[in-house]
Amino acid sequence: MAHRIKNTLAMVKAIVSQTMRHADTKEEAAVTIDQRIAALASAQDLLRQTTYASATIHEVVHGALKVHLESDDRVTIDGVRLDLPSQAALGLSLAIHELATNAAKYGALSNETGHIRISWRHEADDAFRFEWREEGGPEVVKPARRGFGSRLTNQIVPSYFDGSGETAFTPEGLRYVLDGTLPGEPPPSAEPTHARPVADHG
Repeated sequence: MAHRIKNTLAMVKAIVSQTMRHADTKEEAAVTIDQRIAALASAQDLLRQTTYASATIHEVVHGALKVHLESDDRVTIDGVRLDLPSQAALGLSLAIHELATNAAKYGALSNETGHIRISWRHEADDAFRFEWREEGGPEVVKPARRGFGSRLTNQIVPSYFDGSGETAFTPEGLRYVLDGTLPGEPPPSAEPTHARPVADHG
C-alpha cells in the first residue's frame, strides 16, 4: 500500500508541475490539473473496487471515457478480456483521458460525425498493443508544440508497459499506438470481446 501511495503521489506531482510548466495561463493550468487529477481519482476508485491488484482493460477504458461521451455510438471498442496491473491501469486511464479531451476539443468528438475506434491485443510472447484511431472529425492539424499531454501518452504511460508510444496526425484523423509488454498468459480465447462504452448521463 505504501508503495502504491508513493507512486500515486509521484504521478500527482508530475501532473501539477508539468501542467503548470506548459499552460499559457494560471486559469488554464487550474482547469487542466483539476481534470487530470479527477481522471486519476476515477481510476483509483476503480482499483479500490477490485482490491487494488488489477482491473480489466474494459473497465479502465469505459471508466476513462464515460465523462466525455453524450452518446455510446461515438466509440467502438474491440479487444479481448484482459487484466491490467494497478500502475498500468492508472497510466492507461490517464492516457485515454488525454486522448478523449483532445478529441473533444479538436478531433473526432468535436463534431457530430466523428468516431473513435479503440482496440488492443495481447500475444503469447507478452507483447501488448493498444491503439486509438479517430475518423470523421475536422481536418487534422499537427500542433505547433507538444505539451505534457503528449509526454504523458508517448513517454510516461508506455514506461508502465516497458514500451513506447507514438501519435500520428494522419489525414483520416489522429492515431495513437502504444506498444509494450504485459507479463502473463493471454486470454485462452482468440475471439475478441466487442463492447461500447456506456455514457454516464447522471
